[in-house]
Amino acid sequence: MSAVTEAIKQAWENREGPIVLTTVGNDGNPNNIYATEVNMQGNDKIVIANKFIDRTMKNRLPDSKGSVVFVTEDKKSYLVKGEVHYEYAGKNFKFMKTWSKDRHPGHGAAVINIDSVFEDGRQVV
Repeated sequence: MSAVTEAIKQAWENREGPIVLTTVGNDGNPNNIYATEVNMQGNDKIVIANKFIDRTMKNRLPDSKGSVVFVTEDKKSYLVKGEVHYEYAGKNFKFMKTWSKDRHPGHGAAVINIDSVFEDGRQVV
């Protein structure tokens, strides 16, 4: 697990639009989704609220990998990679419940433990 820098945290705060979350199933096929209810937990995790992300849940194999792509308001692109796991309880789930909107409550949380970060194609973490 890698800690992100303050510059990356600032970029995260200035992201524009939804993120794209990619996971890979045991059949080797990738699955991409847009997600708007996301947040950074500390400086080493991204938490995504489960709002009907069934395929993503199925792809959360032990030691499975995933990635998040986001774009900032000034049009810089970021790619975050790491291991993905899923929580129905615990610290990250409780964190998600503090900001997830009530209209479609989060049933669980997909959590990416950040391993690496790329800014405009260049590795920065």
